[in-house]
Amino acid sequence: MLGINLLFVMCVHKTSERYEDMFVDSTWQSPFVAMNIECKDSVYSIVPREGDMYLFLNDGVANKKYRYELFPILLEQTLGIDSITFCSLKEMDCMVTPQPYIDSIYKGKVENLISLLFNEKGVLSVGLSYPEEKYLIYLLFHHGVYLNTDCETGVLYILNK
Repeated sequence: MLGINLLFVMCVHKTSERYEDMFVDSTWQSPFVAMNIECKDSVYSIVPREGDMYLFLNDGVANKKYRYELFPILLEQTLGIDSITFCSLKEMDCMVTPQPYIDSIYKGKVENLISLLFNEKGVLSVGLSYPEEKYLIYLLFHHGVYLNTDCETGVLYILNK
């Protein structure tokens, strides 16, 4: 009973914080982040999960404990990686490519994406292909809208709405 009460208090406390002030989540169901990487003179956009930041040990990213420390680095810098890390990221299928359908809705305004693709609770309400979802995550992250996948339904939802 004490454990359940402690868990409830931790959840209530955690939800009272701003999303950016929370600890970086290193679990398997951690939220998505968007970033640019460079490998062999080419730049790629990717959307790994926060829990995958261990792949970037040499870039001072993996040791960031709070999102307000991590997110500016991901938004402002292109992180150099080696070919082994690049192959790992390709296997994880987190590379992003522009998607015409998403661009046709976006038109430079994040409000268009949120109002047309998400319901009032912040849950994705239209069917998108996986490449379209990755591109949507990338665009929204760069506008300060953070997404995760519901562990039971697999549907994307907005964390900081």
